[in-house]
Amino acid sequence: MIASNVGGVKMPGTIPNASLAGISNQKLREAIRRLRANDYTLTNLDLSDMRGDNQIDDSSARVLAEAITCNTCLTQLDLRWNQIGDIGAQALADVIAGNTCLAALYLGNNKIGDDGAQALAKALASNKYLTTLSLGSNQIGDSGAQALAEALASNTRLSYLDLGTNRIGDSDAQALRVLGSKARVTCVSQYQKLDW
Repeated sequence: MIASNVGGVKMPGTIPNASLAGISNQKLREAIRRLRANDYTLTNLDLSDMRGDNQIDDSSARVLAEAITCNTCLTQLDLRWNQIGDIGAQALADVIAGNTCLAALYLGNNKIGDDGAQALAKALASNKYLTTLSLGSNQIGDSGAQALAEALASNTRLSYLDLGTNRIGDSDAQALRVLGSKARVTCVSQYQKLDW
């Protein structure tokens, strides 16, 4: 885990003095600037990329994660349709573990695999504010699904988890169904809603 200093306070899981030098997308640069400034008007950030303009990758996701540690207003973050893999998901997980304002995180249609899902599951175990997590259309397999299922046992706040169109087998989908019913989570898996 990487740590940095934000306003004199050591923040776990962030990138020290992350630079914008490698980020050419102006929309992303502006979003990072506003997050770092703790812009109170920035509560919903949509960096989804259906057209291929942003293409946020692991490196950009790490810088974005660092910026989120400075922000206390962001409640919804949409990063669908980008190129975020396990490293970017791990950076975001480090941030949401202690985040107290983000309620919805959309990471569908990226390249997140089991390692990223396991990091997010670990964050869910301590995060009590996130209500929506969308991970559909990634590369999550059985071990990632199992970690998320176990996280549902201790997370009482999450109410929606999307795992549709991943690489999750039937037994792990069943584990999600059982644990999700106890946690009252609506879960989407493998093209179908798992009704509880």
